[in-house]
Amino acid sequence: MKFIYTECWFITQAEKIATALVRQKLAACVNWWPVESLYQWKSKMHRHREVALLCKTTDGLVDKARRYLLRIHPYKQPVIAVWPAAKINTSAVNWLRQELR
Repeated sequence: MKFIYTECWFITQAEKIATALVRQKLAACVNWWPVESLYQWKSKMHRHREVALLCKTTDGLVDKARRYLLRIHPYKQPVIAVWPAAKINTSAVNWLRQELR
């Protein structure tokens, strides 16, 4: 199991991204929640509310999911980070694999 993390501006965008990933069977589940972000862009500091997304996928689909995210993402330069899930219960892994067949 792999986690893919990204952010977008609005809940509606998060819902569209999540729906697309799940419908395309690139993620079995996507969680999202509001976050406060402080970042530098073009030499200026910015603070905004964003929506973080955590997408659950398999090792075999992670690259395809990342490419798809880059294609549909509303940001010009989105952060799309991937990391492995550790110590996940077997039933959750089995569910994920079953849903993404």
